[in-house]
Amino acid sequence: MFRQSLLRTYNVHDDTHMITHHRSVSIAAILGVVAYVKTLIDFFNLYLDAMVIAQDGVTIYRRQSLTHYATEHFNRDKIEAMSHTQNSWSDRFFDK
Repeated sequence: MFRQSLLRTYNVHDDTHMITHHRSVSIAAILGVVAYVKTLIDFFNLYLDAMVIAQDGVTIYRRQSLTHYATEHFNRDKIEAMSHTQNSWSDRFFDK
C-alpha cells in the first residue's frame, strides 16, 4: 500500500522496473527485533534482582514485570537461616 502511493506520487509507470527488498527481509528484521527484546527482558530478569542486607534486616527486590518490582523486607530478628547458591553455567549443567 505504501509502495503504490509512493509510485503514484512520483508518477512511475507500470513499465518501469523497480529493485526493492523482498518481504522476507522485513520479516527477518521483525524477528530480530523480537529476539533482541526477549534477550533484554531475560537479562533484566537475571541480573537486576537484588538482596540488600542491612543492620535492620534483609530487603529483596524482584522484578514482576518490565517496569514493576516486588519488595519484601524481613526483620533481622525473624531470620533463622540464609543460604547462597551459584548461578553459573556449570552449576546449571551439573545441577548444583
